[in-house]
Amino acid sequence: MRINSIRTKVILPIAFLALILAGLLVAIASITYIQDNAMKRQTETFLKLLLLFSMPTETYIKHVLHSKIYSAQLAIVRRIKQSF
Repeated sequence: MRINSIRTKVILPIAFLALILAGLLVAIASITYIQDNAMKRQTETFLKLLLLFSMPTETYIKHVLHSKIYSAQLAIVRRIKQSF
């Protein structure tokens, strides 16, 4: 295969863009993983603070519902990404 052939000139940019796209997908997946772990840690810390300061039950319920809604939204986004 010659370097100056048309096939090579067409394939190289496409392959380069495919590598960039694969790198971006890996980066997005790792950022999502880090974000999930951060949300879990934040939830645990927040629950400990609630017990420490004895905040009203309504605040606790709001926080738990917010965390569940956020987790459900992340799950929906992941399913949509996996379907493509």
